[in-house]
Amino acid sequence: MPTYAIVGASVAAAIGTGTWAGFGVGIVVGIISLVVLGGLYSVIAYRLGWPPIRWETIPFFIP
Repeated sequence: MPTYAIVGASVAAAIGTGTWAGFGVGIVVGIISLVVLGGLYSVIAYRLGWPPIRWETIPFFIP
């Protein structure tokens, strides 16, 4: 097997792994952001008399 094919496969695997790791981190950060922002809204809404968040109305997709 030629050396460039091995190097190419290694680079492709590294890029693929990085992509999936980044995708996973993006999902986790998105969920954490949703919880933090929801918590902040809940506190502010309670103090100002706004209606609370209805979590069942928020589209929530996890691939």
